[in-house]
Amino acid sequence: MQDRVSAQEIVERLKPEWPPRLASPDHDALALPALQAKLDAEAAAQAQKQPPAFVPGSGEIPARNAADIAWSEYNHHWAGILVLAIGCLALLNQAGLRIARHWPVLFLVLAGFLFIRSDPEVWPLGQISFLDSLRDVEVLQHRFFVLLIAIFGLFEWWVRARGVRGRPALVFPLVTAIGGAALLTHSHAIANIKDQLLIEISHTPLALAGITAAWARWLELRLDPPGSRRAGWVWPLAFVLVGFILIDYREA
Repeated sequence: MQDRVSAQEIVERLKPEWPPRLASPDHDALALPALQAKLDAEAAAQAQKQPPAFVPGSGEIPARNAADIAWSEYNHHWAGILVLAIGCLALLNQAGLRIARHWPVLFLVLAGFLFIRSDPEVWPLGQISFLDSLRDVEVLQHRFFVLLIAIFGLFEWWVRARGVRGRPALVFPLVTAIGGAALLTHSHAIANIKDQLLIEISHTPLALAGITAAWARWLELRLDPPGSRRAGWVWPLAFVLVGFILIDYREA
């Protein structure tokens, strides 16, 4: 019963809070870098080779502390600000503001941000190499999401900037639907089962909003007016919703 999540705990976790976390903790304060520094110092004192604090793919759950929670919330909140900006620009583009058609560029910014910060224990911030990090399922999932975001941003920027029609325009709904479906299966390696479940529950509305955006864009491309115009307003609003959900994301 101790590991069972109550309805009240779910409500408390999903209840909006303000302000978002916009200041990042120091990388050295995170659990794995701090543990690695301690192991390095002990190994140096004994003139031995330092052991790794975490081995990807070993099946062990990596250590976490309050700084790790703050780091993750910071990532989600800034990602939310970027997605909110994307949704607002897409709405302006739908309203006829031509310069706003370059909104997919922000997805490339988001992909770069997540590539650097989503897994601070691995390259380029941590000591674990890029290839070794792919042995860990959670890291592999994060890299997959980054790749999807980058593909989406590049193709949709090309579609918007060049006015491309046909199959390239379908990359948007297909990639977005894949990302939403993958998010439903995304898991976190956390020792506390209740915290793990609460985090995964918070991903569900993100996935549903993403899938809504995907199929609204699909309908915009496939339907005739006025249905296409109506669907064309739905997917930017879904992005705005995703942005607000991410800004409110919490792990504690």
